[in-house]
Amino acid sequence: MDFFCYHRDRPGSMTLRDELLEDHWSYMDRYQAEMIARGPTLAADRDTATGSVHILALPGPAAARAFAFDEPNYQAGVYRDVLLRRWRNLLERTMWDFPGGRNGGDRYLVLGLGEGQEADLAVPPDRDELIAYGLLLSDDGATWLGTAALIRAQDPDAARAILTADRYAGIEVHNWQFGGRSLASSRSTSVWPSCWTISSIPLSAEDDRSRVSASRYAAVHMAAIHPPAQRTSWMRTRLPAGSRKAQSRMPYGWSTGSWTTSASLACSCSKVPSRSLVASRIQP
Repeated sequence: MDFFCYHRDRPGSMTLRDELLEDHWSYMDRYQAEMIARGPTLAADRDTATGSVHILALPGPAAARAFAFDEPNYQAGVYRDVLLRRWRNLLERTMWDFPGGRNGGDRYLVLGLGEGQEADLAVPPDRDELIAYGLLLSDDGATWLGTAALIRAQDPDAARAILTADRYAGIEVHNWQFGGRSLASSRSTSVWPSCWTISSIPLSAEDDRSRVSASRYAAVHMAAIHPPAQRTSWMRTRLPAGSRKAQSRMPYGWSTGSWTTSASLACSCSKVPSRSLVASRIQP
């Protein structure tokens, strides 16, 4: 089963997120082979992370919930809430198979919150601009709850146009970029030394590489390990009132079991690729 997992950052949590970067990556390394797509959503400056998207294959809803709620950033209070849904991968590929590569052009997360009759069940015509595209479903896979896409587009309006506007309760558009340890733009070979170091962080190859296509691994000297993703339904956990963890589990602008949201949309974009230190350290 595939799952879509979207953690939204708590305002003001960037410093804590940065402190937990290696913990987050190490956690995601365990799901490397299952990953379909991953990466942070970004504010208008395209430097500040506003959330983390992971799409991945997992045994079932219980495993998906464990993935989402055991994640170090979630446990420490970086995130304010998490959306988990079962996912149907209509492209039948991973983000590493995207023809446009890791960089170039503006990329967006488009999240359509379903209402009523199913919509956008077929892949849009220009699939070469799609990084990921699929349906959001109930845990049993029987009920359509929306559509989510990762897309390269000229601007937020062009990205939003991929979905049929009047068929959704709401459509969110967020700046997004490829995530993971790698700063490389290519994963063209399955040759993977047992240990590489990027920015003094040792990367060990523990996965069964035969399970993943060769295109998902970087060329020699540009090693990359990319984390997983998942899906289920909105959940809240009772914790002591006022605790940081309790705050992180209180959805902001979202309601349990609902697809309505009052959260503001991150629709601004910039044509200038970011080269800042912050941008290089926010890849989920």
